[in-house]
Amino acid sequence: MASQFPLSVHEPDGPPRGGFPFDGVEQLREAAAGSGQTTGIVRYPEAGHGFHCDQRGSFEAKSAEDAWARTLAWFNEHLT
Repeated sequence: MASQFPLSVHEPDGPPRGGFPFDGVEQLREAAAGSGQTTGIVRYPEAGHGFHCDQRGSFEAKSAEDAWARTLAWFNEHLT
């Protein structure tokens, strides 16, 4: 599976949402780490699904702010 990562991976993730449990996130992290690509997989256990949308009850400001800063830094490093 690790050889199937042809590009860098950035994955901010809240708790399981019925379709992708945390052990799946850990498997993704392990596979990506073995790919030779730069990876940035961050779990936000205090945040729910949709934690970045300030129009939802699941909005979690601290996690959203951190995830957005990391995303912009990722884009700046890998897309320029």
